[in-house]
Amino acid sequence: MVIGLAGLLVAVISAAVAVAQLVEPSSPAEHVQECQHKYAAPYVRGREVAPGVVEKKFGSCSWPPVPGTGADGFSDVTVTEYAIPDVPMASKFTNAQQIESECTRLSLRYRFYSQGTVAQAPLDVDNDQIVSFYDGSPEAIPAELEGIIRDPRGPEEPGPKSLIVLSHDRYELVQAECVDPH
Repeated sequence: MVIGLAGLLVAVISAAVAVAQLVEPSSPAEHVQECQHKYAAPYVRGREVAPGVVEKKFGSCSWPPVPGTGADGFSDVTVTEYAIPDVPMASKFTNAQQIESECTRLSLRYRFYSQGTVAQAPLDVDNDQIVSFYDGSPEAIPAELEGIIRDPRGPEEPGPKSLIVLSHDRYELVQAECVDPH
């Protein structure tokens, strides 16, 4: 009887392994599809967290995984957007996005709105710095935001890396995801 149960157990385990091997994704598209199903990605979720401060979460899947994504290719990027107080609309920068993720390099996509014109603007940039949206060049945190947002170049803190992008409110961040740094 014991041998019969042991044999049955081996047969059940063998069948389970065979089924698991059959459903294991084999192509990059299948890996991405499985990740998207698991996380309901891609997604963008936003909410206002304080007056003039909006938080967005971007979830996406890629294959093969790149630095900063999970083993299944999933990346989660949190963006907190701050309006820079007391700056005129004609200023070069009217807002700052603090982007937190484990990504080594990020691909950001912006949508431009002005007087009926709509266009896309891409920016691919390394994490842990402060940059201009316009060309990715280094910038300083505007004095109006000192003490409100954390300087990513400061002391090492536990948790996700932080990128700050200075931009204009005519540009809306519509996509943020990890990309291969090479």
